[in-house]
Amino acid sequence: MSARRDDLIVPRRDAEGGFQVFSLNNRDAGVREYKRRRMHAKAHSGCLACRAKRVKCDELKPVCARCCRNGRSCVYGQPSKDGRWAEGFSILTPVTVVPFSAPSAQNGTSSIHLMQHFERHWAEIFGFARSDEVFALSKSHSLVRNTILAVAACHLRHVSPGVLQHRIAEHFQQCLALRDCQKFLATPPTELGQSGVNALMFSAMLLNMLAFTLPESETSSTGEPDLGTSWVFSTHEHRLGWLALQEGLRHVLRSTAAYLGQAMIFLGQVFLGPDNDPWVYSAFPHSLNGLPEKWIKFFKLENAAYGCECGPAGSVEVVGASSGHSWTIARDKRGEILRPALVALLHSLNAGPVGFNIFKYFPFLSKVHSEFRTLLYDRDEKALWLFGYWLGLMSRFEGLWWCDKRVNRDYKAIRLWLEQAHVTLRPGVEGEMWREMMEEFDKAAVVPT
Repeated sequence: MSARRDDLIVPRRDAEGGFQVFSLNNRDAGVREYKRRRMHAKAHSGCLACRAKRVKCDELKPVCARCCRNGRSCVYGQPSKDGRWAEGFSILTPVTVVPFSAPSAQNGTSSIHLMQHFERHWAEIFGFARSDEVFALSKSHSLVRNTILAVAACHLRHVSPGVLQHRIAEHFQQCLALRDCQKFLATPPTELGQSGVNALMFSAMLLNMLAFTLPESETSSTGEPDLGTSWVFSTHEHRLGWLALQEGLRHVLRSTAAYLGQAMIFLGQVFLGPDNDPWVYSAFPHSLNGLPEKWIKFFKLENAAYGCECGPAGSVEVVGASSGHSWTIARDKRGEILRPALVALLHSLNAGPVGFNIFKYFPFLSKVHSEFRTLLYDRDEKALWLFGYWLGLMSRFEGLWWCDKRVNRDYKAIRLWLEQAHVTLRPGVEGEMWREMMEEFDKAAVVPT
């Protein structure tokens, strides 16, 4: 019976097995066909949590918007014959065991979700194998925990651009990590001990990765880097702020010198793997043996056979490698500023563009000190060439989510800047030298066969 007073609905099966509906409403006494509800195919591409709750999933990967908002585990996969899911989760038991607890940002992706993400995508995020030593450090040092969560949030932002919660979480976790890093730096190394120094060095390396990633505002609508957003063409006062953080690694090395030997062995096992040669920390020598002669002339450096110690302003004391005699000559201040970075670059040239070797190129950044950064800020042409050459070498490592966009964008931006400055068209020896060096520059991004 209908709830309406003036209507009576009487269904009747017709001869063909269907139904007809009689409406006895006095205003419209007619017969209409009973229409069954249209059947819809079940969606099999939504995440586990949304399918279990029978709600629409936007299928954003690796984390859909609903799971991100509610802090739930977001798992995609197809059921197998036994009813379990491809990623090892039962439809009734989507459980992930996390190694530690950590605070979450308000309105940001929860720390639980970040933990689940780096647990599942460890190799893709960090570029090195899982390490029990790293997990042990993460349990005992909040600096390592917050740094790992910041990197995980940054990776989520990279694979799911436009999700505000990931950006909030990245900023929040990075702020916590930097705060902890400041506390570590203010603590005497004797109080930190070897474990604390290991945690500081490991976190400093990952924070350098974070600083190297492009912010979302510096990518185009297609997700590709835009040369116009590069610091090379920017007039922003703080356009090299991201590079200032890289210099922090230099201060970490200096403040923890007594523990660096064991710390470098630990980092070598984590980043390079136990089967690779361990990192041995030692100060780079002044010698430029192995550097092409035209580079030495280009940067106006002294012969590679000599060691240099800074003398009075505008001069350099040169000590003969064999005779031991010393004398003073005029020096090019710019060349001496760039010299440490050139030496660091020289010691990484033999590391091929394979996986973990990317971390062998990081010592270059520790030599980009404030004077070098000032030259870049002022767009000094030779400083730009040197930094761009290093970016070209870095661009050989393909598929590294945290650096590929920046190195490719800024390498091309420096190339365009120097081209617009017409350095190769300058008259005489200067133009000839620039033409040779630009050929070198173009070869930097080419993987040798």
